[in-house]
Amino acid sequence: MSENDNILEGTRVLSITDANGRHKEFISEVEKEVSGFKLKYYMWLSRLFILFAVVSLMIFMSSSLALFKLAPQVSVEPFLIIRQDTSDGIVRYEPISYKMASKNQLMETFVRQYVLLRNTIIADEKEMQTRWFPGGMMNFLSSDYVFGQFSAYRDSIWSKNHRRRNGS
Repeated sequence: MSENDNILEGTRVLSITDANGRHKEFISEVEKEVSGFKLKYYMWLSRLFILFAVVSLMIFMSSSLALFKLAPQVSVEPFLIIRQDTSDGIVRYEPISYKMASKNQLMETFVRQYVLLRNTIIADEKEMQTRWFPGGMMNFLSSDYVFGQFSAYRDSIWSKNHRRRNGS
């Protein structure tokens, strides 16, 4: 048994033993080559997987760096689209700025929207709350001082309507 353990410079060779512990048959060269082939196959498969993972990481890193490089170049520039009343086909784009040509028209539109929103009363109580109460459009369009005055006025009107509705 000791001579089979020391074959091939200290490496063991697997063999089939009988009931008495004697070695009957050694593994043939063909079976050794098949196991060697499997080992080489899995080694190359693992190398291929590692290569694929490294290439994927490199592509991910390069695309991330490209996005980070492009991110500061993105800017938002609001502009108005003004339709000329003289012709349906003429449209003018104007960037919003402090010195824009249609500033007066824009302010007139905002004032008209504010007056309509403040003075229009409809029967839907929930809609009126979303318009007139804090967080609504009136709060957004008004300064804090003006909205405070409007809030006091609104509360007086609201209480009068509730008293009238309840018959008090």
